[in-house]
Amino acid sequence: MIRTKFRWYGRRDVGGKAHENYVARGFGDRSNRTLKLPPDEQPFFRIKEILLLYKDKLETLTFAVASTQGLDDFKPLVPEYIELLKPLRKLGSAQCDTACEIVEEVRRVVHVFRQVLDTLPIPSDVEKMPHTVVHLVFTMKRAAEQWEEAQQGVEQFSKEIVATVGKITALLNKDPTKAAAAASLSENHSDTVDELIQATQECRAIYRRMSEFLREAENKFQGDYFKGKQVSPDEIDMVRRRWTGLGISLDTLTDTMFATIATQILVGPSIAKAKIRGGFWNSSGTGRAGSSAHSNTSTGPKAILGTSGSDVETTAHSSLPKKASSFFQSLWHRIVSCFSLRRSG
Repeated sequence: MIRTKFRWYGRRDVGGKAHENYVARGFGDRSNRTLKLPPDEQPFFRIKEILLLYKDKLETLTFAVASTQGLDDFKPLVPEYIELLKPLRKLGSAQCDTACEIVEEVRRVVHVFRQVLDTLPIPSDVEKMPHTVVHLVFTMKRAAEQWEEAQQGVEQFSKEIVATVGKITALLNKDPTKAAAAASLSENHSDTVDELIQATQECRAIYRRMSEFLREAENKFQGDYFKGKQVSPDEIDMVRRRWTGLGISLDTLTDTMFATIATQILVGPSIAKAKIRGGFWNSSGTGRAGSSAHSNTSTGPKAILGTSGSDVETTAHSSLPKKASSFFQSLWHRIVSCFSLRRSG
């Protein structure tokens, strides 16, 4: 399972100023220059990291669900669990397709903007603006609409995460024999869905800032804006280099890369391979469903789905086994709280 480092730049509180400032820094060209510098490349690569995080956390959620089954064989998830997770995987995979499409829209903006730079300066007595300028405004408008629509897709994915956890809770409540297998999960895996929700919030913030950047550029270059503007060759060359550099960077975010992540999310992890590795099951402290899964002392990782070495810490606890749904009920309360906080913001 790929470990994707989930980096929060500043405080981890949802909607905090440090988080907003980080996202805003990637779209920080507020100068009064005639032309407009491109956004920074970092938010685009952060989108890739978030997609990998989706894959990583959805894998771990699948492993957690699988751990409530018997662990002595290599059978796949039972049909009920497969059907339960299918809508979430499908929406997660769609996030990769959307990211691929909106990055391609920005590539088009880069291409057309460079064509506009080749037409500058435009004389003040020209009767009709060059087609490339008109096309630039249209291209930016279309790209902004795509990035705005992408925000709605992330919102839908976030809601499906919450809905899926609720379904898992209901399903586990029907089978009290899974109590022992699920008991340790409340301690070991309580951050999985919480981090998924936070990742969707960061992704939406990036999408929103990019759509705002494109709308600002669209409005700036409307009509006869370029007519008669005296732009120095040095400024044109500098701006061209910056936009060209962004285009070169975006070319590394290939369609194949997005498609690969999308397929991995849609298909899901191999439960058999996870069991062969053994470390997941041993450190989780889970055994065959219905057997004792809690000892007085646990020294396994506190967060199997943790994204860095700093997430792994030794814990010691002594408690009675909780009921089968304790892990998912704990997650449910945390998710609803987090989800409500974001909507109120």
